[in-house]
Amino acid sequence: SSNRFFLKDIIEILRIVMKPDRDPEVRNQCLLIIANLLQFIDDTDTTVIISPYLTILIDECILPNMQWKAGRIAAAIRATAIATLWSLFQAKSFSFEQVRV
Repeated sequence: SSNRFFLKDIIEILRIVMKPDRDPEVRNQCLLIIANLLQFIDDTDTTVIISPYLTILIDECILPNMQWKAGRIAAAIRATAIATLWSLFQAKSFSFEQVRV
């Protein structure tokens, strides 16, 4: 996919729009985009391309959106974030060594 050529730019955009003070609908949609991106992580090319960005995706995009906040919208975002992280953990090629130095 041509997305790999713009992955650095995509990650930078995600870092900005995924902050917990940003629009909830946008954050939820971005989590779905991340989940979609991660479904291809078992492809050899994708693993090599996305591995340098996994720490950013987890620490700055997924985990902050798992923090508890009251409300239905916050609960939906939290559920999507948890599902996104779980999909990453399910990948055969994922290892915690990829995300921690």
